[in-house]
Amino acid sequence: MDVTQRCNFECFYIMRVVKDGNTEYQLNCHSYLFEATVKSISNSDIAIPFEDLKDCMKMVVPSNSYVYYRNDTHRSILDIKSNLDTMRIKSYPLDKFPCAESLLQFITQRLQAILDCDYPGIIVVETRLRESSDSYVTCKRKGGN
Repeated sequence: MDVTQRCNFECFYIMRVVKDGNTEYQLNCHSYLFEATVKSISNSDIAIPFEDLKDCMKMVVPSNSYVYYRNDTHRSILDIKSNLDTMRIKSYPLDKFPCAESLLQFITQRLQAILDCDYPGIIVVETRLRESSDSYVTCKRKGGN
């Protein structure tokens, strides 16, 4: 039995853009819809209550936060991160340059880690991150289990 839940969140990041050989940075803010489908690896009819899954999802999305590329050493990016820390605004490092794909990978890994601790035997089957009504990325578990 699969269980699917959704939650909304907003976050922002700096997007690197190369124009005419010059690197520019732009602020990129989005309202996202995160969807997750999970299942029990046992033969149980109940995987996880909807409300519990939504609570787990809310714990892992970078809501009202800044996400950044962990290895970006551009001085301006580091200054932004430092200033946000000073103001106690949450920020999260990504292993890849910020985009919907890397953000979804980050969230999916965090969700599975929470489920492993609090709901052993529940696995993430599929996640989806929607930037708009017609733009989204999907992550599917390989191998079925």
